[in-house]
Amino acid sequence: MNMKRNIVALAAAALMIACGDSDPVKVVQVEVRGTYDLTVLKFDPQGVLPETDLKTRIIGTIPRLTLANSGQAQLVFQDPETGLITLSNATYSVTTGGDVKLDFGSTNSLYAKTLLSRNMTFDYTEATRTLTFSGTSPDGVTRARLIQLVPEFRDEQLLDPVPGTLTVTFKAAQ
Repeated sequence: MNMKRNIVALAAAALMIACGDSDPVKVVQVEVRGTYDLTVLKFDPQGVLPETDLKTRIIGTIPRLTLANSGQAQLVFQDPETGLITLSNATYSVTTGGDVKLDFGSTNSLYAKTLLSRNMTFDYTEATRTLTFSGTSPDGVTRARLIQLVPEFRDEQLLDPVPGTLTVTFKAAQ
């Protein structure tokens, strides 16, 4: 019995030594704080409809995303229905790989007017200071908002929310 205990203790000690010699997990330290202008907003509804450049169809001020201290974020844009400047508060975190996870929470859905989803992970490119999302829209796109921006889709039979591929790029403001 003592021999078995000694073998287990030796194996545990060897494992601890081996772990101590390995390289630690590398955490990417990036500075993402700042204000970003929306430069690309495209949506490709799944099906036979073409990809549409929605940025050119946004009326009013171009949305701006601000990433501030302590993981606080804010999306600012002009509401097309009311003409009022609209704020949508969020939080963000930087992953170990350097991507930016944005979370608008559950109490505010104003961000959806810019076709963003409640939770999104953006690829961050430090050299160009851009945040990019390209993939299946996590929440889909609200049918009414899509038709408001693309009236030619009005007679199409679309789900609500409309599934599809969303491409979003924010570039650091100069």
